[in-house]
Amino acid sequence: MFVTCVRNNSNDLSYERKADLLRHIHYENAELQGLDVGKTYQVFGLVFRDNVPWYYLDADSSGYPTPYPFHYFKPTELAIPSNWRMVVRQLDIYRFETSILPEFWAEDSSVYERVLDDDPDAIEKFKALMDD
Repeated sequence: MFVTCVRNNSNDLSYERKADLLRHIHYENAELQGLDVGKTYQVFGLVFRDNVPWYYLDADSSGYPTPYPFHYFKPTELAIPSNWRMVVRQLDIYRFETSILPEFWAEDSSVYERVLDDDPDAIEKFKALMDD
């Protein structure tokens, strides 16, 4: 699955789209760092926040994917790998979050947080995913 960056700031987005983004992220100067307009990125997972897709990309070459809102991209290849699974998580009594993730990630909801905590096993799983 691949997407191409069509913008790296929200200046030309509608008020409604900007309001939607600000419920989930806070950034200065309306610009998302690390995104290059025209560059194609591999998608390593999807999460739907308030029914809006966010793509997990390694745009900053950090070694693990970070979610970016779909507003900044044009899909170029939408084939979902066969080893990805859908996961529905209840955030609170009224809200749910749906994700489509690689199997190892779908089966272990803590693996992403463990990467951020420098867990060697979790890092190895993401490294294998990104090298694939």
